Amino acid sequence: MAELINNPQPHTTENTNMDEIVPNLWVGNILSTYNTQTLKEYKITHVLSLIDKPLPLWLTAKYKECGITHIRYQILDEGEVDILPILAETYAVIEKHIGTSGILVHCGLGISRSGSVAVGYLMRSRGIGRDEALALAREKRGKIQPNEGFWGQLEVWGARENQVVNM
Repeated sequence: MAELINNPQPHTTENTNMDEIVPNLWVGNILSTYNTQTLKEYKITHVLSLIDKPLPLWLTAKYKECGITHIRYQILDEGEVDILPILAETYAVIEKHIGTSGILVHCGLGISRSGSVAVGYLMRSRGIGRDEALALAREKRGKIQPNEGFWGQLEVWGARENQVVNM
């Protein structure tokens, strides 16, 4: 896998590492970010990375060439990490662009961090609870599973009517 990740050669295999949760909102793993041809085909203009290490420079340069905006949120997949500010920021980015273009939210495996963002987005955009949002997301990507800490924070996100107040 490390060879694939660090390889600037074109990745031309069909991209099966991401799933469309709702129209224009995709959740994927790290490999879903590499096939820029597929990203262009799906009209993805924004890649939101929830990872602890940066993407390779060759890939971020390729995004610039393709007109893809890349936003990185440095975050570990650990329950004690505060994801609430990230939920607010990613919601704003997704909501701003989802009507006109595709957004890919990814983390390492496309399970916990990116899944939590998708669930948080669904909660706020549809006015639904976290259980319903998780069920909806899992209809398209069955492996989504926020870690225990993120799951608890999604409850707070919903209890605060999805608004996070910075003190």
